[in-house]
Amino acid sequence: MESNKSVLPKTMDLIKQSWNLYKNNYKIFLYIGLVPVAFEIIFYIIGYIVSLNKVGQVPLLLGLGILAVIIAIISIIINLSMQIAIIKAIANIESNITESVKGLYKQGIKLIPAFI
Repeated sequence: MESNKSVLPKTMDLIKQSWNLYKNNYKIFLYIGLVPVAFEIIFYIIGYIVSLNKVGQVPLLLGLGILAVIIAIISIIINLSMQIAIIKAIANIESNITESVKGLYKQGIKLIPAFI
């Protein structure tokens, strides 16, 4: 009686498969990763402007502080959806399905409650 044992791939085989997946589809992963970076840059610019605050500019400081909080919340949502978008992109690549980065992010945002 022969038993069918499933054998896990070796570490180097997994690394080679991962590298080939990334190498052949680096543009989609790069675009997915750049979206949160843009929001982080905006957040840090606002933080820098707030740090330059001079006495007497309380309304400006308050407005920038509120804007920074809003952008931080949006950035958290974007970062969570980015992780889901990467997972969906890998699944789509394996299934030979082409989808835009915008579509992947839309799916990611819809799946955030299940992801958390």
